[in-house]
Amino acid sequence: MTKKEQKSEKHSDQEKQGFKEFLKKVEDPNYQREINRALPPNANSLQVTKYKLCKKIRL
Repeated sequence: MTKKEQKSEKHSDQEKQGFKEFLKKVEDPNYQREINRALPPNANSLQVTKYKLCKKIRL
């Protein structure tokens, strides 16, 4: 394996680890920042209205 391939593999491992840490952080119920989430299947009318409004604004 060349040095370039080793470096690329190491970089890939670092990206995977970084992504795992990110997921761990955003999946924490105490995480305070707003993140985009899909509308749940059992969404109430307020959630549906908010989703539709945000979708119109975004487009």
